[in-house]
Amino acid sequence: MIAIHRQPWLIQGRGFDLVSIPHQTAGEALRRMVWDEPPRNGFWKSLDTAAVRHLVEAVRVDIIQGLQRFRPAVAEIAAYLTEEPRVAFGWFAAFGAASRVAVGLSPVACESNGRRGLATLESLNLLLALHGDLLREASSDGPGPVWGRNTLNLVLADCLTAYVLGLICRMDPPWCRYLGSLMRRTLRREALTRMSSSESTDAQQSSESLFAAAASMACARAPSEQLPPELYAVAKVLARMRRGTSAQSPITDGGAALGSVDIETAFSPPLQELLHALTEAPRSSERWMEAGVRAGRSEVAGSCGS
Repeated sequence: MIAIHRQPWLIQGRGFDLVSIPHQTAGEALRRMVWDEPPRNGFWKSLDTAAVRHLVEAVRVDIIQGLQRFRPAVAEIAAYLTEEPRVAFGWFAAFGAASRVAVGLSPVACESNGRRGLATLESLNLLLALHGDLLREASSDGPGPVWGRNTLNLVLADCLTAYVLGLICRMDPPWCRYLGSLMRRTLRREALTRMSSSESTDAQQSSESLFAAAASMACARAPSEQLPPELYAVAKVLARMRRGTSAQSPITDGGAALGSVDIETAFSPPLQELLHALTEAPRSSERWMEAGVRAGRSEVAGSCGS
């Protein structure tokens, strides 16, 4: 943080909450980076389809390398952030890769336009998680000092925004216009939701559109081109499982999102595998999150005791 801002007195004074109070997103990523904790296994690493695993990891590397152009520290924190279960990184890329397999295409040969599109959607997901985790100003009954944690979230979000703008400018014009419009509507909806403290009525539809865009770009389809009905059905299920795309909108239980849908008979094998893996994600997310908060509290207690 000192290297990012070049104003160490701010970090040592107002920003002390960044390293002393547990945090869900950027603060937790910074804590794990400082303590040099081992990487966590994202859900995609447990998938049997190697081509899907490789495409998700390739998109993750694209984002990290893109952020390195701003500051190496930003990229390193972002690398840890993508491993945070509550951020739910990799859902769009994994769905895009599985969609390619489902329609008979090779995920390994995903076109550059598709790779940029998936990186854009995953970056948007990180943006929403960071903005959704901004804390209100301290008050008598509030969370205490918040300047450091909010500042780190905003620094990462600004860098991601600049990276995404560069990606969109290099995409084909139809997708450039469509993604720009989709992102503008999504960000506006999230801002209105945050201001009103209630979920927007079109949150489900917006999330479905993001997943459908991931499948279309990965499969090299035009924005106006129709996808197979199976992919729209999975996009709807994934949107229900996510219940939004921010850290303040928790992932729902996969079984509840599926309802009466029988995965084994309704979807092809790569999509079955993806849904099975993501059905387990909420329970794993809660366990990892609780463990991270406990670790943060013990480290703070230890540093205060010494």
